[in-house]
Amino acid sequence: WLFGMEEGRKQLAASAGFRRLVTVALHRGQRYAGMESIQAELSARVMELAPAGLPPQQQVPFLSVGGDIGVRTVQHQDHSALSGDYVIEDVQGEDRWYFRRLIFLSNRNVVQSEARLLKDTSHRETPLTLLVVGLGGGSLPLFVHDHFPKSRIDAVEIDPTMLEVATQWFGFSQSDRMKVHIADGLDYITSLAGEAPPHYDVIMFDVDSKDPTLGMSCPPPAFVDQVFLQKVKSILCHD
Repeated sequence: WLFGMEEGRKQLAASAGFRRLVTVALHRGQRYAGMESIQAELSARVMELAPAGLPPQQQVPFLSVGGDIGVRTVQHQDHSALSGDYVIEDVQGEDRWYFRRLIFLSNRNVVQSEARLLKDTSHRETPLTLLVVGLGGGSLPLFVHDHFPKSRIDAVEIDPTMLEVATQWFGFSQSDRMKVHIADGLDYITSLAGEAPPHYDVIMFDVDSKDPTLGMSCPPPAFVDQVFLQKVKSILCHD
């Protein structure tokens, strides 16, 4: 929203303290040698957009979200009938760890799912029954499954393509302790709210909003509606 929408860019310009601001995005599929080469390529073009009367020696500052352009490798790109175009990419973080990310290109400034590419062998013995609404790359339910060996997880995902993505690209798999239900999370919880007794110790939401005009990227507004939240409360164990 901050970079992709007009309202966000106005806020960004105000925060930076400039009345005229040009935003530049680095596109997937293109190679960039480094920040210095990008600035050299842009310098002449930026001055063409400078206001009239600017001193000839005026330096235009370049601002960056990070100190470097980073390392990003696209592993897979495809289209889902429900979620639109998406991409799976490996990104090097500031601490040199690599992370695998799922990005919906309709809302490309939001990382839908992220998993660090490292085996974790730690285990805990806390028994839990959990509901995870929104599967994406499967990182969240997979983490709970691996770190809480006595837990049982139900994951609800509206888009069957995301189950294929999670299985093929993020090491996700179902088991006797982890089941995926292809359904609308709102409908799934509403259905359970009419039953008794309470079903889950923990309920987690990992769903994105498809409307980029909203200031709230996650979750969709329907998930924070007061009536719906009462339904969520009704299926939680009270102890």
